Amino acid sequence: MANREALDRLFADPGIGAEIGNRAVRQALREHKLLGHSIVVWKDGKVVHLSPEEIPVDVSDVPVAARPAEAPAPELETVP
Repeated sequence: MANREALDRLFADPGIGAEIGNRAVRQALREHKLLGHSIVVWKDGKVVHLSPEEIPVDVSDVPVAARPAEAPAPELETVP
């Protein structure tokens, strides 16, 4: 029943749900940047690929020793 009450509180305040979503997005961006993975965003009506260096999120609080080793990006197959 406690889970139901927690869900009811979440849905009663839309700001809480938005904050949870924002935190999840920030965490996903941090993970992509730290792992060296690019992302795709929609900007000015176009699909834009951002390299890990271009991802607008701060990772300066993560010690260099704790960051994953550089790994080459996997080769993607192109579909004719």
